[in-house]
Amino acid sequence: MSLAPALLWPPQARLEPPTPPLDLGIKNWIDVSNYQGTLTPDWFAHWTARGYGGLVVQAVRGYAGEVLTQQQLTAALEVGWDIAGYIWCWARQAQNMASVRERLSYFDGFALDFLAVDVEDMNTTTGDVEATLAAADEYQEDRAWIYTGKWVFDKLGWSNQRHWADRKLWFSAYDGIADVDVGFVPFGGWTQGEMKQWTDMPVDQNVRR
Repeated sequence: MSLAPALLWPPQARLEPPTPPLDLGIKNWIDVSNYQGTLTPDWFAHWTARGYGGLVVQAVRGYAGEVLTQQQLTAALEVGWDIAGYIWCWARQAQNMASVRERLSYFDGFALDFLAVDVEDMNTTTGDVEATLAAADEYQEDRAWIYTGKWVFDKLGWSNQRHWADRKLWFSAYDGIADVDVGFVPFGGWTQGEMKQWTDMPVDQNVRR
């Protein structure tokens, strides 16, 4: 029996290993706050099995004075999840920037994938949002995202304006469809979203572009 190597076809062709798929980053994220409480390995195992790998944590002090931000972020890192953060923009926030700086400090020591400002307060002004965004930009040395919904901008009268269209948009559209392009209606100068919160049952679940 001949032990000669098998001929390659076409002549001189080399068998190359398959090209690995592009790493597009974590697409499926869950966002949490103090409401979810302490996050356990079992909690992460449950959601990892369902295809999740990113956690967005709110920087917040609870009514009883507790702060779970660091625990939730640390627990995510321990199981290999990506992490990001968000802070709420209160009405009259521009007159109380100390509270923004305090909440941002809850992220100290963590390398966040992104940082978002949550715009949902019906008494918020553009000045409140601008001040909070500036603080978030300075904290992370990067452009903060905006989390909101079209219904919020509609009620605030901002949907036909372009205040922050140059920033990435994380929007809510509770249609039960985990597709960032499905359910999006242009508003505020945005023509697409970067991430979509598509359900809040049983937790806030998001899909990223």
